[in-house]
Amino acid sequence: MKEKRILFLLGGVLLLAVAVTVGVGLVPILPKNLASNRNSTPSGSVASVNGESISRAAVDEAYNGLLQSYRQKSAENGSNFDDLLKGPAGTYYQLQMRFQAVGSVIDQLLLQQEIKKEKIAVTPEEVESALEEKFDKFIKENGLQSESFFNTVMQDPGKRATAQRLLNFKENSVTELKDRMRGEIQLSLPFQKLAQSIVGPNVDIASQESQDKIKTWQDHARASATILYFDPLLDAYSKEALIANGGSLAERNKLLNDAIAAYEKVKNEKLSSDPNLDYYLGHLYNLSVNWDLQLQKDLVTKAQQNLDAKKESDALQKSIEYHRSQASLALSEYNTDSEDQLNFLLQADPGNPYYYYLMANFYYKSWQTYGIKKPLSLVSTAISMEPKYVDAHVLLGDVNIVREFYTKAITNYEDALSSYEAIRSDPTYVHLAQNSNVQKVQRKLAEANLGRADQLDHMSDSDKSADAADERAKNLSEAEKWLNLTQTQLTKEKTDELSYVARDLGDLEILGKNYSAARQHYLDSLNILPDIDVQIKLGKAYFLNQQFSEAEESYQKAIQMDQGSAHAHQGLAQIYRSQGKVDQAKAEYKMAFDHGANLDYVDRRQIALEALDLAPDDEGMLLQLAEYYYERHVYAGANIEYEAVLSQDPKSVEATTGLGKVLMDRVQYGDAWKKFKEALQLSPTKQEEMGIYEWLVKAEKGIAGPGKPISDFGQEALYRLAVLYLDDGQLSNSYGVLQELSSKYPSFRTEEIAQFRQKLTQTVGDSLPGLPVADQGHDIITPGAAHPAYNSAPPTSGWHYALPAHWGILNTPIEDEIQLRNLASGGILIQYPPSLEQPTLDRLVELVTTLRKDQNYCSIILAPNPKASKPIVLTAWNRIDQFAEFSRGRVVSFVDAFIGRGPEAGEAGCTLGSSK
Repeated sequence: MKEKRILFLLGGVLLLAVAVTVGVGLVPILPKNLASNRNSTPSGSVASVNGESISRAAVDEAYNGLLQSYRQKSAENGSNFDDLLKGPAGTYYQLQMRFQAVGSVIDQLLLQQEIKKEKIAVTPEEVESALEEKFDKFIKENGLQSESFFNTVMQDPGKRATAQRLLNFKENSVTELKDRMRGEIQLSLPFQKLAQSIVGPNVDIASQESQDKIKTWQDHARASATILYFDPLLDAYSKEALIANGGSLAERNKLLNDAIAAYEKVKNEKLSSDPNLDYYLGHLYNLSVNWDLQLQKDLVTKAQQNLDAKKESDALQKSIEYHRSQASLALSEYNTDSEDQLNFLLQADPGNPYYYYLMANFYYKSWQTYGIKKPLSLVSTAISMEPKYVDAHVLLGDVNIVREFYTKAITNYEDALSSYEAIRSDPTYVHLAQNSNVQKVQRKLAEANLGRADQLDHMSDSDKSADAADERAKNLSEAEKWLNLTQTQLTKEKTDELSYVARDLGDLEILGKNYSAARQHYLDSLNILPDIDVQIKLGKAYFLNQQFSEAEESYQKAIQMDQGSAHAHQGLAQIYRSQGKVDQAKAEYKMAFDHGANLDYVDRRQIALEALDLAPDDEGMLLQLAEYYYERHVYAGANIEYEAVLSQDPKSVEATTGLGKVLMDRVQYGDAWKKFKEALQLSPTKQEEMGIYEWLVKAEKGIAGPGKPISDFGQEALYRLAVLYLDDGQLSNSYGVLQELSSKYPSFRTEEIAQFRQKLTQTVGDSLPGLPVADQGHDIITPGAAHPAYNSAPPTSGWHYALPAHWGILNTPIEDEIQLRNLASGGILIQYPPSLEQPTLDRLVELVTTLRKDQNYCSIILAPNPKASKPIVLTAWNRIDQFAEFSRGRVVSFVDAFIGRGPEAGEAGCTLGSSK
């Protein structure tokens, strides 16, 4: 129930208090079609209050307003509220929000009814007086000097666009803005008068005492009203919302049962098309189980002396069993693809080993996020409940492989095989081996033996036992036995499993240093199933056999499969290093490290260590390794590498800043502050300077402590950050810093801050990202037809073909005449020279990939362009921006400003998933 209460709290019901503080962009939710006629039928209505119907349009409007406020609040906190609305749990949130929206409309209607009853009215003079006060406040708070100055701003399209974006309004003239304000005041003044009549004359409505009085009045008005819900699902949820009103656990349990009955009626009589009714019921049944268990605990002691209490306890036990079965039945119909869903299943039926297995498998698939202990504990519980659970034994083996406990994994897979033998002739146990077959388990058993043999090879002599050599020989023998047996069983047809066996046989030969034999097994595997990992293993086999040209060819094939294969680039680096090609080896090591973001810590670090062993003074690799250590919180390692850079280049901005970042994470704010100050003295680039000031401000706030003012220097740092943001085109960030300065430090540079804010509003050429380019029309021509020269490179308007390029990330340049079709359709092109450094390209790829997860950003293309004059070139219809250093904010600002704009907007459609 906790999530629901949070939603209620966020929505709020103190509309009277809100009405008093109405400002630009902030009005109470007052739907235009608040209520249907009293004499109308309920058809098309959602609810009624004292006989007055509430229209569906009113609820939709309130719901959309509520949704928008949640989205905005989440965005301010750096999260995406829409992520909460996905899946069955998201639909449940939406039901809660719709009920909340209905509640807000009910409250508003009650207020309107009271206003009519008390005959509260406002005069035109009162409205105009309030408008004058409100508009004057708007002018002063936003540093606009005067109404005449604001009129001048609004008459200039560039200045107006900037003001609209920074001050969050849409009107195109002062008159339109005043008309909107006047409408808000006409709506809010009656509420303000009503609020004043409730709290008493000459009382501050904004005070806590007044708000408490208003809340008490509103609660009484609701309790006294006759409220009916015509929507069956909302009616059921209204009963669920009442559960929190129960005083005792027994009372809440009774209200819970009423809610369950209401949902069951909606389901059984098919009164709603909502596909997630079972999910809602599963929640409630699960809650009922938990509450019944609490009630049962209270009866345990009484039941020992009291027969009636024993009967009551027995009845509760039956209720618990029934509700568990209902919850399990309801919830199991949904895909078990979320942590919450699986938790509900476990709570609904905690004695079911299958649910423990599902939960363990879920955590195992994402063990790098959740850790390996969770799946280990859960799958062990499943096995303790059902010792013959083949799939669980296999999963436990997989978990131990991740832990590198190969000996335990061997035992787990052996247990799986023996369990399979025990149940295979009994159809009642078939569900215990749904995801495993004998050949798969045998192969995994062989792989565990290979893993143990390799582990023994890499142990130091001091860590090895006396019989380590015998153990290794036995592991290799066992692996060979199981792989040969499995291969014999599978030779009738070429299956993926046979490919895996051939791959493992290659690994066996590598451990035995039979590189030629290993090569043949890898080739056999690839002949059945092309696989990049096997292609890399083949390259390694060639390399170890000193067949360098064949090894290079194999690694190049792997790179053709995936240009971002870190291990393939590492393999090439090792070849070039062995051939004395130092520069080529360094380049490949760099690419391997750049592409190694998804590798585990040890593997990625090994790439950097090999590179530094080859070239100990490689400052770029030292910095990359230092940053990697920092990101992984290996602060001692980060310090060592940053210091190594400074020993070569005492003026390294990155290394000095890096040392400051490490100190920040260690909560040594004073020392970090000194490092950032030192970095500022080392002639940083504009981008570096902006980053340093961001860290300096964080250090200042850390030194000051939560909620306390920062020093004069910190305020100067904030001011400098606002200037840098403005220079970088990050208008919103600049404005936000100025707002922080003016609100928290009103005496700091008062005149400069006011002028700065005015400058932001007056910005014309820079009010939108990039530079304007004259329009050359948008004539469509046939391919190859001659046309005049374009007035920019890349072009931003002019003659183009009817066929657009595919949306998304492309690896080849796009003809001017084709890319213009995409721009005309409202698209954005991000282009770069083919020589662009890989780290910058990786950041562009990551940014475009992230943006295009949202349908609103589907119409974006990232592509190379040999004619690009700067490392990053952004184009939209009649607009271009070009710059040298990657700036996420600059790209996003450009996209936000121009996507969807173009003379043929929408004609070259884009749907996520098709990339076309």
